Amino acid sequence: GWGAAAPPRRLCSSAASTDLDSAADSLHEPDEIDAKSVQSPALARAVRLLLAQESQGVAADAAGDALMQSVLLNPRLCDAILRFFEGQKDLVEASAGRDADAAVGESYALLIYACVKLRRLDQAFVHFDTMVRRGLEPDPRVFAALLKGCGRARQLKRGERFFESLLDANAAGARSATAYNALINMYSHQKQRPATLLPHEVSNAWRAVDRMREAGVAPDEVTYNSLISLCSRMRSADLPRAEAMHREMDGSGISPSSITVATLMQVYGRADAVPRGRAKLVEAVEAGVQVDTFAWRPLLHRAACRGDVALTEELLAQMESV
Repeated sequence: GWGAAAPPRRLCSSAASTDLDSAADSLHEPDEIDAKSVQSPALARAVRLLLAQESQGVAADAAGDALMQSVLLNPRLCDAILRFFEGQKDLVEASAGRDADAAVGESYALLIYACVKLRRLDQAFVHFDTMVRRGLEPDPRVFAALLKGCGRARQLKRGERFFESLLDANAAGARSATAYNALINMYSHQKQRPATLLPHEVSNAWRAVDRMREAGVAPDEVTYNSLISLCSRMRSADLPRAEAMHREMDGSGISPSSITVATLMQVYGRADAVPRGRAKLVEAVEAGVQVDTFAWRPLLHRAACRGDVALTEELLAQMESV
């Protein structure tokens, strides 16, 4: 089994150069690694996007996801991105020495993340198996990436077997909010937007929350954001349940973030409850939550679809004023 591991040193976007178009760019500190060049501007932008989304976790915005879709339409670019991350892993392995398992493990984690984002799930699991065979400790972010990948590939049984294997092996971090949140998100990602989900398709997500609590793992902000998002993905948006999750979140002492508010507005918009959503949004702004245009868009969209010009103009003016 895998024992408890020290938190790995992060070598992701926070450690990357801000200009990946430069020939000296690397995922790692320039004085540690003689990095390979990123010659193609398109490749550089795609790598930067992946790193930014990895650092943001589930908070990656819709624009980033849309850009990722454009990358997926270019198989040669996808291959080049994976070669870049594989090259980074090889550089770390060659340079880190025997006492730098955390750095090597992090390079594998980023490679697995890239494979999942580029829909190369089988490759991601191959790299995961290699990590385990080498005695490297995957952290919960790796589990999360693989589970989310299973959802996007609609390989839910594979994801369920993988999660159960982590619990059976008592893997460090398997019984964490990060891992359980990923299990929840696996079910919510089984269909690409704008496709909606049916009740039987999300029932396992709610059961995962029950298992999470039974294991003594407290839901965190990501948990509640994921569940509220799940309510917005239903064929008939489940506004009562989304509001219940928001109240429970508040009762747990977890302050809603701008992501929470934006996700909640998606439910109000799809439920055609624009006035209630508007009141809740104003309440959040007055409470000091820094909301952006993403929070207003679902309400604006619904008001416009209803043909309510006056309400649309009022919402637009209110958005601009804050």
